[in-house]
Amino acid sequence: MRSAKGHTWTQVRVRNFRCEYQIAIYREGERAERRELILYEAASRLKVSKMTVVRLIRDGLLPARQVCLGAPYVIQEDDLDRPAVRRAIENGRAVSPDARQETLSFQ
Repeated sequence: MRSAKGHTWTQVRVRNFRCEYQIAIYREGERAERRELILYEAASRLKVSKMTVVRLIRDGLLPARQVCLGAPYVIQEDDLDRPAVRRAIENGRAVSPDARQETLSFQ
């Protein structure tokens, strides 16, 4: 993503932008306080792949925010317990619809 003038984002440009719009810097633990997860954290909690979480989001079963295309998904921790999410995972509905895709088992 480029700036409004088409420039790349440097540390100085980000600092100036934050200062101009009074955007506070990220504080460690801030997301945890808001009970927010990003994609890999949600996948880990659900014990599924990141792609499965993306499918749940795209199917409208798991609400998520994305500031802009390419930004990380932000997922509310409580939304992982939604009945529709749990059913989709238990019933295998969140897996690939491609019948040619097989499960890889490591032993």
